[in-house]
Amino acid sequence: VLNGVFMKNDKELYDDVEINVISNEKRPSDFPEYFNFYQNISQEEVATINNNSTLFLCTSVDEGFGLPGLEAMACGCVVVSTDYTGVHEYAIDKYNALLSPVCDVNALVTNIQTVFENEELKQNLSKNGINTGYDSSFENVAKRFEKIIHK
Repeated sequence: VLNGVFMKNDKELYDDVEINVISNEKRPSDFPEYFNFYQNISQEEVATINNNSTLFLCTSVDEGFGLPGLEAMACGCVVVSTDYTGVHEYAIDKYNALLSPVCDVNALVTNIQTVFENEELKQNLSKNGINTGYDSSFENVAKRFEKIIHK
């Protein structure tokens, strides 16, 4: 995916992009050296990285609720994700995220490029994502749950 985003006709499109990868697994041996790789870091460190990032990329094929995407959204990252089942718990295509069909690498690349090249869309997705994160905070969800119980 990344070569398709950052290289075109052997010319770097976005030579100032910093790529941060957060994982509980060991760094894969085939990862490029220019990837910043963080293994088993604290929630505070994840939040710091998210707060300093523009885009959060999720390439899930299938999973339940994807909390890392929502956390990134709450920090102002634009979420570019596959359209897997769990992402619909918080993401709305072209409102607070850009979604691509699962396993469609070209669509992911296009969405990443769109974020980098359309400042107005990037700002709107980020703003709406922050609002989604706020609406999904523990306190707000607990209040809504309490109202349902009382009904």
